[in-house]
Amino acid sequence: MLFITYGVHRERKARSLPDCDDDRVLASIDKMMRGSEQERAAILGHGNARSGIPAVSGIRLISQYESPAIRACAGTLTFGRVKRPFGFILESKGDEGAYGLAGGVPAIIEERLEQWDRKRHFSHRHYTPDPMGTPALRKAFFAGVGQLADGQRERDAIQDLLPAATCNQAWRHVGLYRCRMLVERDDPALAAAGLPASTLLDSEFSFQRDDSGQAWRPAPGFAEDFRRAVQAARTD
Repeated sequence: MLFITYGVHRERKARSLPDCDDDRVLASIDKMMRGSEQERAAILGHGNARSGIPAVSGIRLISQYESPAIRACAGTLTFGRVKRPFGFILESKGDEGAYGLAGGVPAIIEERLEQWDRKRHFSHRHYTPDPMGTPALRKAFFAGVGQLADGQRERDAIQDLLPAATCNQAWRHVGLYRCRMLVERDDPALAAAGLPASTLLDSEFSFQRDDSGQAWRPAPGFAEDFRRAVQAARTD
């Protein structure tokens, strides 16, 4: 699992985990947006951290768990005329009312917590990207990104990724698999236009075994899969 290390802000005044729109949480978000580059990126996303201080609205609960105490929240950032979703997790940090605040893309946060919850209650195979496994899938995905034009820049633009479902074998193509991925990517074209650059790729990508029959690699259609995913994210 790829999890970006975001800035963490701790509050010790709360006696319990606060609601998503609690005044203390809103104050923490505002403080992080005005803080260091790392703290700003924690809330705004790496590609949005240079876009100024946005207006925050529509904060709501998307999921929660009692043991351990976790709340996943989402809202909207407004940069002038541009709106972007944002999300964050509140997690209890001990008996003194402390909590951590970590940001991310709402869709990835929600999917990651759902997978975690299923795995802790069931020996579920549905969220293992068989037959590859998550580490192999991550490695193959980044190998595919590295083969693109401006591959290193594209690798640097990927801030988070998560397999969103079991990989399925392509029809009539033995050994070729299609895997749905959620990918947080900073779009340089949006950044160059002065727009918030953090985007979500929610798409299927193609993978296959290498000639040894052991390791996995991006399939020949990976570059086109990536191009389509980027284009779809720009038009959402």
